[in-house]
Amino acid sequence: MTKTNKDPLIKISKRQNLALRYKLLLTVGAILLSLVLGGILLACLGYNPVKFYTEMLMGNFKNASYLKLMIRALIPLLITSLGVSLAFKMRFWNIGGEGQFIIGAIIAMTFSLLIGDSLPSPLGAIVVVILGTLGGGLYALFVAVLKVRFNTNETLMTLMLNYVALYIASYMLKTDFFALQGQGVPSFKVIAESLWLTEINIGKFSFDTALFIAVALTIILFVYFRQSKQGYELNVVGDSPNTAKYAGMKVNKIVLRTMFLSGAIIGMAGALKLCGSSAGHTFSANISGGVGWTSIIVAWLAKLNPVGILVASLLMSILERGCSFARTSLGISDAMSDVLQGIILFTVLASDFFINYKVSFRKKVKDAVTAQASGDAADDDKNASVTAVQIDDGIQTDSQTMTQSTDVVSDIPAGESTTDISASENPVEANQERPSADDNNVTEATANDPADETPQPVTEAAETKEEKEAVVENVAPEVVTDTVSSVEEKAATTKKTTAKKADNAAKTSRSKKSDDKKTSSPKSAKSPAKKAATDVKAAASKPSTKKTASSANKTKSTQTKKNGKGGNDNE
Repeated sequence: MTKTNKDPLIKISKRQNLALRYKLLLTVGAILLSLVLGGILLACLGYNPVKFYTEMLMGNFKNASYLKLMIRALIPLLITSLGVSLAFKMRFWNIGGEGQFIIGAIIAMTFSLLIGDSLPSPLGAIVVVILGTLGGGLYALFVAVLKVRFNTNETLMTLMLNYVALYIASYMLKTDFFALQGQGVPSFKVIAESLWLTEINIGKFSFDTALFIAVALTIILFVYFRQSKQGYELNVVGDSPNTAKYAGMKVNKIVLRTMFLSGAIIGMAGALKLCGSSAGHTFSANISGGVGWTSIIVAWLAKLNPVGILVASLLMSILERGCSFARTSLGISDAMSDVLQGIILFTVLASDFFINYKVSFRKKVKDAVTAQASGDAADDDKNASVTAVQIDDGIQTDSQTMTQSTDVVSDIPAGESTTDISASENPVEANQERPSADDNNVTEATANDPADETPQPVTEAAETKEEKEAVVENVAPEVVTDTVSSVEEKAATTKKTTAKKADNAAKTSRSKKSDDKKTSSPKSAKSPAKKAATDVKAAASKPSTKKTASSANKTKSTQTKKNGKGGNDNE
């Protein structure tokens, strides 16, 4: 029992360059679908989805205080997402944003307590932020060195270092240098006021200078990715490290540099939050607020585009703060924001899949296979018809060649032997065969006649020999020449199969002609008068040559000898 190969039910193929408007349409549709799925979940929990979404969106803009809280949540998320995108551009999977954020804040906290009020306000904050930036960069560089030197798994290493940083922060609370002891519940010290970030007030709305730093970083990274040599190298290494090596790029150096920049930007976010008003100018074990994990979602939603990261960070901040506002008004848990973030992530990733790939089902696949099969069948029929025409042409050519040969044979006088016909077709073979045939005829005639009888058979044999020579020389030499040339040209142009058929036919005809020769030679010996008359007619129709004259002279001398011998016998 034979098994038949069935077409797959679902076939996935690479999509070629989908238009930008379709990409935006799929992305927006995925976000709307996530909101619909979240609404279904809220309805199942007994809440009104329309009221929840209205409260979530409009709650951020009810007053200046709510807007300020949303901006404070936006700044660290935006900066951390920009840092993560640097590593992701290089296909270096930096999952350690959470740990690098915490380390940056720890380094900033340490030097803030060491410096104190020794530096003026703007300079002290700048120094603390720079030191926190270096701390986050070195923490990420450690992973890059292990990757380059020992080819370790960067995903696993950065993930484990998150927990290392978290436990370091928990330990700091137990030390006298960082924590205030003797007040019941231990808490971290507050940094000096000279190290705080400058805050800008616009009416009732206020924000610190970290917002300008975040927007400036967005522009710088956009230019860095698009216009700089380092950004180009980053893209090449991300696409193919082997290609980058072939182009002369120092891949290990690029990996170390990019990973340091990624961790430095994330560490800057931690230092800015410590010096800003969002954290109360103090350190805490949960100072990151989960932005290290959320930044991964934001970076992938934005396709690693800095401008897209700005938009996605804004939407995520509205979602996160809006859920906290809806909690106070509707009594919904803050965990609902995490659920909605997860739903949005999966739907957007699904839209990204459909942007890059096309899904077709079995019916469409069958139609495509049928169309291809019909096209192949048409090509086979066309080739078969061309081959048939070529074979027919070859057969017609063979038949024409045989007809020409037959016409040549028909032009030879009726009394001539078939050996002369074969001589006209192939003079070389005829010249090789003719002497042996004539000698046999003479030998047979001499052996059959007694010595005392008149040697008439010998004379007849001689006449037959001379007649054959005259026929070979006089019978249609132009036709023979044309026939041989046409056969040679056609044999050179026809296919091998046609040539073999022609050779087999020629061999068969030669064998038949040799058989006819044996039967026709006695007839020619029995009727010398008829052959002599035919010879006279051929001589009259064609101009005489030297060989014909010599043949006539030989005939006369033979007849003279015959008559002389006959006279002597009579006497």
